Amino acid sequence: MQGGEKRLLHYHKISTNESTVTALSYGLNNIEGLIVVFYLRGERHDLLKVAVEMASDKQMPLDACITRLGEQIDAKRHNLAKIESKWKATIRPLEEKKHNLEEAICAKQLDSQHKHQNWKKLKKDLIGSLAEFYKDTGHLTGNNMFHALMLARFFDACFWQAKLVASSRKRHVDKRGSRAVQVGSRAVHNESMGGSKRYKSSGSSSFNTESGKASINLNTNVGDNDEDEVQEIRRPMGRHKARYATKKKGSRASGSSSMNDEALARLMVTEMTAQEKEQRDSFVKIKRREVEWRERELAAQEYRQRQEDVRFYLQPYDHLTGEQRMAMKEARAEIKAKYNLPY
Repeated sequence: MQGGEKRLLHYHKISTNESTVTALSYGLNNIEGLIVVFYLRGERHDLLKVAVEMASDKQMPLDACITRLGEQIDAKRHNLAKIESKWKATIRPLEEKKHNLEEAICAKQLDSQHKHQNWKKLKKDLIGSLAEFYKDTGHLTGNNMFHALMLARFFDACFWQAKLVASSRKRHVDKRGSRAVQVGSRAVHNESMGGSKRYKSSGSSSFNTESGKASINLNTNVGDNDEDEVQEIRRPMGRHKARYATKKKGSRASGSSSMNDEALARLMVTEMTAQEKEQRDSFVKIKRREVEWRERELAAQEYRQRQEDVRFYLQPYDHLTGEQRMAMKEARAEIKAKYNLPY
């Protein structure tokens, strides 16, 4: 007793619903099972039995003992608050990054799926058109041109295809025009030469039907001593033969145009393959980012679970009895073995 102050001490069991007891027990990490309640200057103070033993020491005043215990408790609480603030500061940017990454992945997945569906539809239409194109390539340039335009219609969304179709169409039109001019000129020439089978003959003329050549003497009755001059004239081509030659040349021109259409189709397929590869690479990149995000999320979950387990491991359990105490010991043993805790 100092200064005439009376200290009324009361012993009773620890109650789990008393915040002061829990704080003191957690701070000191040493529970004796009893608590001391005393009044000093009209204020109530709760201390453990070990605190009373420290207070009973003559070399340590009671005020110094209480101050020392309070400092220990404050230090523990300060450490807990510091850990909690660090955890909040760490988890907040992670949550923001997670939210931003989820939005980016969702948007890219929707865009990629939409492009992939359009690409599948376009590829299906192109395969059908190419099958019809290879099946129907005949001798008519007009049919080939129709198939080329039909193929180009499926690529209106691609800016590069408009130039290819325009240049191809121009080449086809030029070839058709030049071929029509050639056919017309040949028809006029054949009609003028062999349209009507007329032969000029004079006094003496001879025909060789086997060789297809005619010898005509154009200088008869000119002089007595002059020799007959014979001039060979090529037999004109008949109408049927001229028509066959024109048809043959037309088939050759049609074959060259079909080759140009085939080269254009191959160029289209090559461009589509390159575009499909680019889309596939972008899809793989998105999936890799998603896997990285999943790994970070799992690491954050493991970190949170470790913090909760360690916090549970440090909780006092001496006030438990019977089965609860045994279950608590088993849980603590599992946590200690799981995280290899040294304490």
